[in-house]
Amino acid sequence: MSKFLKIVITSPNAVADETSKVCRLLEANACDLLHLRKPQWSRAETTSFLRALPQELLGRIRLHDHFELCDLFPVGGVQLNARNSIAPASARSYSRSCHTLDEIEHEKGAEYVTLSPIFDSISKTGYCRGDWDGDRLHSLLKERVVIALGGIEPSHFRYLQDKGFSGAALLGYVWNNPEGKSFDRIVTTLKDFQ
Repeated sequence: MSKFLKIVITSPNAVADETSKVCRLLEANACDLLHLRKPQWSRAETTSFLRALPQELLGRIRLHDHFELCDLFPVGGVQLNARNSIAPASARSYSRSCHTLDEIEHEKGAEYVTLSPIFDSISKTGYCRGDWDGDRLHSLLKERVVIALGGIEPSHFRYLQDKGFSGAALLGYVWNNPEGKSFDRIVTTLKDFQ
């Protein structure tokens, strides 16, 4: 994975016209992958969301919950987390949420890991940037595919890339829209970064 990976994580809260917005992000290549993270959703709600997406986009979706749906939909994989820590055999691949450098070191089979929080969170009040050991982090960024998460905005992409991160995941910037930009402008801004 040499390209800087752009990932959008869904808001855990309801979003107006969300399916359409997810399609726009993926179809415009504003993001490479979309993580479906709706911890309060039932299996039926998650199924309904996946059915509403065009079949050709499902391979770019990664589930955070209801992993059994990998048997029914050709999703790209699953994101392991505190709620769901084991990938099903039917998952094409898996990634893992990490919040410490030790967690990254102990993860051996993930396609990539997310590390958070890198900056103060936009979507979670009081979720402040981590105090990482710089040398240790730098070493891990050389050895592993690590995606920056937490307080990420497109203005951070070049900095993160220069530091050795393999990509960035956005949540608050897209769904909470701290800068008051139109959704079309957010899509264009993300798409323009290569």
